[in-house]
Amino acid sequence: MRRLHIGNGEALAEVTLEEQFLADLSSYLIHPALLDVATGAAFYLTEDYEHSNDLFLPIAYKRMRLYHSLPARFFSHIRARLPNGSRKEVETFDITLFDADGKVLAEIERFSARRMANLPTALSADDSAGMISGSSGEQLIETGERAGIDPQTGAREFVRILSDRTPRSVIAVSEPLGELQTDEARPGHPTGPEQPALASPDAAAAGDAVEETLARWWREMLGVARAGLDDDFFDLGGHSLIAVRLFAKVRKTFGVDLDFVVLFEARSIRKLADLIRRAQPQQEGV
Repeated sequence: MRRLHIGNGEALAEVTLEEQFLADLSSYLIHPALLDVATGAAFYLTEDYEHSNDLFLPIAYKRMRLYHSLPARFFSHIRARLPNGSRKEVETFDITLFDADGKVLAEIERFSARRMANLPTALSADDSAGMISGSSGEQLIETGERAGIDPQTGAREFVRILSDRTPRSVIAVSEPLGELQTDEARPGHPTGPEQPALASPDAAAAGDAVEETLARWWREMLGVARAGLDDDFFDLGGHSLIAVRLFAKVRKTFGVDLDFVVLFEARSIRKLADLIRRAQPQQEGV
């Protein structure tokens, strides 16, 4: 990044490829290093970026249109989708890439990244639980030593599974099965005692069809026996890939097109159902 001009909720970055890497352009339509710099410059629009230890992890593009390959020198015009001034867990931007003649090369809609608050400090701290926690309390990184199989064994078993004429269910564990059987008695475990899907006092009313539908999806996708209205999606084992599937179902069933990044703010069934209801009239009026 040669230059960066920051305005009110927008920035303009000049991006160039070092001379020793110019040969890469014959192999890439979108050079990954150039794209990384062109989008990563957006973080300078976040609050106190240059003076904090926060780490931003890119998690999604809503849409990207590519019109031309990226040259050795171009510009990135970045616009924050929300006003500056407040620390947000998920930051979202629209970005336009164009060359020195003003020709648009690419348009990126809703580039989103998640803020990992003060991660370097957290990593160096002594966490008695063996886990690093984020700003909202969820466990982000496991630092404890975990057992596992070696790469050669994994590759061999993977080929064997693919070669099986009648493949069935596949379970991959890093410990003897006998040591894992005690989990079956744990409440809430997928193989544990059967429990109500929505237990009182968090049970959804009979007319709360959105909550009931979301609860069923959470149980299916997360493999849990119970999904309470105020349970945290990520505490139950959810992650970005499951969130993409969940929001595809939301779009198909409820006709509401939401970015899955809103799940970082509406983490529970109750909050997500309320968000879906508020979005539905807007969709119908379009």
